Amino acid sequence: MSYATYKTVEAATARSSMTPCIFDDDPAERDSLNSLIMDMGYGPVCTSDSEEALRLIRLGRCRLVFASIHLDVHDAYEFLSRALRCDPGMHVILMTAQYTLEGIRRGAADFLPKPIDQLRLKRTLDDVATL
Repeated sequence: MSYATYKTVEAATARSSMTPCIFDDDPAERDSLNSLIMDMGYGPVCTSDSEEALRLIRLGRCRLVFASIHLDVHDAYEFLSRALRCDPGMHVILMTAQYTLEGIRRGAADFLPKPIDQLRLKRTLDDVATL
């Protein structure tokens, strides 16, 4: 009688070629989200400057931007409007502690409530990466 032998293979998270942009003026929030996204297999670019985020969009480097709705220096809705003018197919996800329909009404693809739900974040990343 012969027996089949099976080798245990550990599945590794595949790295995606999608580069999300994290736009937040709070360094702690940026670093935290950056670590989470990197652990999920994506290589984000972080910035606290709206002009830099818009430049990344214009260059086609980022198809997805996570933008904090509460910014000290910048207006998140103005950034959203400018980002969508640069690339109407852009996916802007607003991050906020409170649910807001205003961002969705103005063209945001979705919002992520703070604190960030890791499962929802992963689903958002994977959904946009497959588009």
